Amino acid sequence: MKTQKFISVMSGVIVFFLAGSAFVLSYDSLYRLAIANGITPWLAWLWPLCLDAFVVSASLAVLRNSLISERTFYQWVLVGSFTILSISFNAIHAPSNWLARSIFALPPLVVFLAFELLVSQIKSSARRRSASQSLQAITEAVVRAKSELADLEHKADELQKPQATVAKLEKTGTKIEQLASRIEALLASLENGATLQPGQIAKRLEASAPNVSKALKHLESQGVIHRNGQIELVRER
Repeated sequence: MKTQKFISVMSGVIVFFLAGSAFVLSYDSLYRLAIANGITPWLAWLWPLCLDAFVVSASLAVLRNSLISERTFYQWVLVGSFTILSISFNAIHAPSNWLARSIFALPPLVVFLAFELLVSQIKSSARRRSASQSLQAITEAVVRAKSELADLEHKADELQKPQATVAKLEKTGTKIEQLASRIEALLASLENGATLQPGQIAKRLEASAPNVSKALKHLESQGVIHRNGQIELVRER
């Protein structure tokens, strides 16, 4: 990561230096051309800026619109048009041979290419930073969603606990009522006056002593049996 950052910085510095050097060379040629064609010397320094500086300004407009996802067609037309004009005027100022004209035409072309390379590096860095921020935002959203889901699951478990308790109680109550019916049937099968103890009932019905005790309480509350150490069915007279 540090190596990549170092390369990016060094590349930007070199490109900026080349763009500045080419700008100075082109500026000198255009400045002399302006003076040679009648522009007042103390104002001639402004004329090159109308070309090369405008190319830089239009390139920045391209960068700005690209970063905010707006159209860049008009800005690119301006960049291309003024670059061609700068190249043409530099070539006109050169001596009348193709080598000289190529030499004079090179600086404005380098200004254009170097500055566009610098702009592309800035756009690439901005996009990577935006992608990194978007990924971080998505990660945070996923973490929040997982936390909210865990909270909802916990609340759902809390809501289900009373329902499970009620269901368990209903099941237990049904079981006790069924055992009570069996006890009542057992007592009814005994001869008149016969009695049983709770332990004997539990053994005969193969039921647990606590459940038998609950069933007996249920029958006693309904007046079906009475118990005084021993248990007997209350028979209708």
